[in-house]
Amino acid sequence: MVSPLVFRSSFSFLLLCALFPLLGFPAHAADKKTSASPKTKPTSSATFTKATPAMTPSADASSWVVLSDHIIPYQSASSKAEHVGKPLIYPAEIQGAVVKSTLSPSGKWSGSSWLEGVVKGQRVYLPLAYVIPQTTVPSKENLPLGKEEVDRERALPHEYMATDLTILPLKWQSDEKREAKLRAEAADAAVKLFEAAEKEKIVLRIVSGYRSFETQRKLYLAKIDKTKDLNQNVVAKPGHSEHQLGTAMDISGLDSKTELQQSFANTPEGRWVKDNCQKFGFRLSYTPENEKESGYIAEPWHLRYMGSCR
Repeated sequence: MVSPLVFRSSFSFLLLCALFPLLGFPAHAADKKTSASPKTKPTSSATFTKATPAMTPSADASSWVVLSDHIIPYQSASSKAEHVGKPLIYPAEIQGAVVKSTLSPSGKWSGSSWLEGVVKGQRVYLPLAYVIPQTTVPSKENLPLGKEEVDRERALPHEYMATDLTILPLKWQSDEKREAKLRAEAADAAVKLFEAAEKEKIVLRIVSGYRSFETQRKLYLAKIDKTKDLNQNVVAKPGHSEHQLGTAMDISGLDSKTELQQSFANTPEGRWVKDNCQKFGFRLSYTPENEKESGYIAEPWHLRYMGSCR
């Protein structure tokens, strides 16, 4: 005969087991080990500041290219913490790899700071700062001057390079080893701007002109490595730089202390450029007035050629 105490204990145990699923608890101990879903959105790494998407892809955008060869992709939110410093994919294989990502109907990816996708058969999470949408095959023709579309949201084909790039005369180079280039018409306009400034005793030099996708990639990653900031508003992602057009240039005066510095705006050279650059078809792309719109800090040294009639 079962004692009342044993009967009550058995009944309580059976009742508790029946209620577990209704209360949201796993019915089996094994479920506890697999309850962490790999689709859980990971939080930002403590090493870096939280990243904000530089662009929102179109609804059909599903292929992304990895920019860095030394980032660590994570296979799940839980494994992210477990595998810090331990790459899940060999670094030599990750740069240039194409990540296939499933996007929601709104065209946004999973998580505000990370891209969830599949690369080389593995599901991974990658910081958005380290990937860019895969672009179409580059055009064989030069893009029309002043009508090129490139900014934080619109990218150039990765391999785009104008065919009429010209090295500016040595006299106007800030560093003869760099041999800064611009497209032919932009180069002619730049020389005319420099000559006009010289007549007014203003000395200007070109610091940087055309940059390839690969050069911009290295600059962009170096800036992140140095600042530990994924929200870049100083250096554009590769493919999103006006320098790849071959119509943008960074200039300076003879004072190296103001080279590529916002203080250049307050120099005689900076003020002259602001007042006169449009006469030669150039514009200041990034100003204090359009910082919010452009997404970049003001750059009083950065000029883009828009054409002689603009």
